[in-house]
Amino acid sequence: MRLILVGCEYSGTSTISRSIKSELNKSFGSEFDIHDHWKFPSIECYPQYSKQYLLNDSDKSHISQFTPKLKEMLQRQSLVYHLPEPKVSIDKIYVGYHFDDTVYAPIYFDYGGPKEPQGGPRTKYARYIEKEIIKSYPDTILIHLTASKESILERMQNGPHENQIIAQDDIDLITEQFQLEFDKSLLQNKFTIDNTGQSIKQTTSDAMDGILNYCTPEDLARLRINKLITERNNN
Repeated sequence: MRLILVGCEYSGTSTISRSIKSELNKSFGSEFDIHDHWKFPSIECYPQYSKQYLLNDSDKSHISQFTPKLKEMLQRQSLVYHLPEPKVSIDKIYVGYHFDDTVYAPIYFDYGGPKEPQGGPRTKYARYIEKEIIKSYPDTILIHLTASKESILERMQNGPHENQIIAQDDIDLITEQFQLEFDKSLLQNKFTIDNTGQSIKQTTSDAMDGILNYCTPEDLARLRINKLITERNNN
């Protein structure tokens, strides 16, 4: 199973991805990898639980000072590197992925705009990425998390991110851009959750309902088998 969670910063994508991972691990009896590294300067391309080397403050400082050309190159190569391989049945959850790159790059990182020399506008390149995803994993599920401007501002004030990207004055713009990209996405299995005023538990429940609605016959078989195994182990 492949999931992609997208949404404006502070919409809850990282938090909900971890909660969904826990539920999916229990439901399917397998380990779902989370990849959440498409926001500069936090671009470690290893699963969050990996023992691989993580970026320190010095690394992030250097990355933040990269030229737009180098930032574009790094993100493009990371996007392509993480395209699903045909017939590889590893369960993964991607947070942001090409949506983060497409929305944030022209606004904050000076690449990916209408005149981007490498691959054209990022919104055009995003459709290329999706076509490649569909070739290998057409059943990929796209989840768009939204929240009101007031909720985003409240979360920003109560729990500011260490390397916050968005500016308060840009919230309307950013949320609109994520909506536009979601609407244009070529991925067919997709749904939106507005988590304004919702608990993590409620949003996770809504997400699980949507995911189960798009399960393939193979996924449903895995669910049934894991349920039988769990019931037998508990007896």
